[in-house]
Amino acid sequence: MTTSDATQPSTITTDDEAVDAFLASTDWAALVLQSDQVAQHWDDLSVLAGMTVGMVAGHLFLATRVLARQLDAGPPPPDAVVESMPLAYRRARFVNDDDLELQMHRGVRDDGAHVGAQGAAVVIARFDKLRNELRTRLDNRDGTLPRTVLRQDNTAVSFTDFVVSRLIEVVVHGDDLMASVGLDTPAPPPSACGLAVEFLVRGAREKAGDLEVLRELTRRERATTDALRAL
Repeated sequence: MTTSDATQPSTITTDDEAVDAFLASTDWAALVLQSDQVAQHWDDLSVLAGMTVGMVAGHLFLATRVLARQLDAGPPPPDAVVESMPLAYRRARFVNDDDLELQMHRGVRDDGAHVGAQGAAVVIARFDKLRNELRTRLDNRDGTLPRTVLRQDNTAVSFTDFVVSRLIEVVVHGDDLMASVGLDTPAPPPSACGLAVEFLVRGAREKAGDLEVLRELTRRERATTDALRAL
């Protein structure tokens, strides 16, 4: 495999850390989905533009199912370009409201609507079945996890980073659901939040450089980009 030219800050996240935090995030998301408020507001607009609560829940399910499909897929071809997952993840970043009409975001809404239309009880049951299947497969990994996975754009990314990208989807959209229906608890797992922050800051470093990220964190008067906002 070949590697893209992007400068990639190293990570100390291991497969075990990523998998354990991901599984914890799905347990947390199940509690959010099972709340009475989510079911009661299923057809109401969420805090995300153009999406109902049910659509957000549907997208959360689909973003999790991608991991199961990656476990079933074969290894990337030898000539696949290996890319930074944190940097690739930033391609979904909103610049302005017009970005909502990009195919990527229309697809998220359409697919979320398709799953959400099945109703709260069905989506919750499907999510529970999915997370239990993933736990069984990932708890019995014994060194069998892939090192890289192939994305839809035919680039290969680190499996560990891909797992972290999935827990980001789970935690962020779980929080969207909580904000949409007025839930204050439960709090997401600290392990998942910690890996999510590390991953997103890595993406900012790769995109804008360490000095700009440092300025974003400490000196707004010298910051020249919006480097830390990942999505």
